[in-house]
Amino acid sequence: MRVKLIIGWLYAVILCLIYGLLLSAYGFLLCFQETDEPRLSFLFLLFLALLAVFIGCCFGLSWLWRRRNWDSRGRWRFALLVLLTIPVVCLMRDATPIEHDYSMKDIVPGDPKILASYDTLMVFRKDGGMQVKTTDTSANYPQFQTNWFSNYLTNTIVYSESISYAWNRIAEARSVIEKLDTFPGIADLTPQVPLGTNTPIPNFVTLRSISWTYAAYASLKTAEGHPEEGVKQLAKIQSVTRKALPHSAILVDKMIWISVARNNIEAAYVILQHPQCNPKTLEILKDAFPSISEEDVSFSRVLIGEYLGLKNICEVWLRPSNLFDAFSMTEVVGANPKPPSLFRKAASSFVYYLTFRKNRTFRDFRKHFDLLVEGAGKHPPDMSRADRFVKNYIRHPDIRNLGGWFMVSVAIPSFTRSSETAVRTKVLSDLLAIEIGNRLNQPVVLDDYYSDGPYGRDERTGRAFSVGPDKKPNTDDDIVLGKN
Repeated sequence: MRVKLIIGWLYAVILCLIYGLLLSAYGFLLCFQETDEPRLSFLFLLFLALLAVFIGCCFGLSWLWRRRNWDSRGRWRFALLVLLTIPVVCLMRDATPIEHDYSMKDIVPGDPKILASYDTLMVFRKDGGMQVKTTDTSANYPQFQTNWFSNYLTNTIVYSESISYAWNRIAEARSVIEKLDTFPGIADLTPQVPLGTNTPIPNFVTLRSISWTYAAYASLKTAEGHPEEGVKQLAKIQSVTRKALPHSAILVDKMIWISVARNNIEAAYVILQHPQCNPKTLEILKDAFPSISEEDVSFSRVLIGEYLGLKNICEVWLRPSNLFDAFSMTEVVGANPKPPSLFRKAASSFVYYLTFRKNRTFRDFRKHFDLLVEGAGKHPPDMSRADRFVKNYIRHPDIRNLGGWFMVSVAIPSFTRSSETAVRTKVLSDLLAIEIGNRLNQPVVLDDYYSDGPYGRDERTGRAFSVGPDKKPNTDDDIVLGKN
């Protein structure tokens, strides 16, 4: 009898702990979810208060029943424990898996010839790949910085020695670019490469430095009177860029190629304005720089890739013993090399089983990303529904999945600015195609991405321009080639 009493009280205390933790965490999140410095002392005090109330109720009921001799055999107390267990079981019940979910087939190219390009692209991978830096102050190398790049393009003769040195120095990288251009498309992912925190990606600094060097070299050759030679090299890096853009499945990779495309467009426009730019050069530019399609800059593929990456992290990397690392991202970024203590592992496992439901988390991720993919498919892209979903989601924590709710709330960044950058690059490619056609007396008529009519032409400067997102001409958001 005494053993049953001890077990009963132990079970009652565990239930009090569970309810106290869940309700205090839920109340804390409701009160301080938008506070930069949440009051952890409030969480601790709320938990102690709830725990005291629950245990006090248990003692009070037990004392009352014993005093009135209403439950001498403990049947009512047992029934009450069973009744109080039912909500806990319901809270810990996970949702069913998602049927017909996204898979790698949705983002990985199906053409074996395109997949074959992966190993060549990964020569430029971020960790352990070939490195090219145009900011190496210890070497006799042109210091291409973002704010100096335009100066190099327009003053190439002054920097001719440095640019020639840079061009020769990237000979090995140029051979890789040449090989990449032999493929019909360039893939940054294959079915055998798992998506997650350790997925290989190209080195942004390396690819940017290569594209800057190609651009500076093309401008230099034009200034020296050999524009065809220079533009052929610029066409090569642009060809590789155009082959990579439609097949990029990883957000970082997509933005790298968007940046490279923009550098190439800027360089081509500078050459277009140069007196040495002859008809043969214009023909090369025409073939190399047609308008980039809307599909090539679309974020639909990379958003599905982001979703699959987050899902894979939850399925493969996330375990009961390292849930706290997911919240702090210490293991992901390598900021915590020390192995977690036994207490940390035990506490993490307890919180995992109490607050994290994998399938509910996946369903919440999927709802958000479905809205993002829908927004990315609009013209122009509109992520407002996804943003409203997130704001509403954050305001309503799910007590059944507090750990998963927190993960969804912090794991998905806003894609609006990146999408706008991609669209702006597409518009610049339209404007460049129009200007090249104008110089060749072969008019190219394209509808302004942001309006119902064709691109306009500034009466003062004579340059083609887009009205921009506000759809009004002569405003600050107009998109113009060469605009600072």
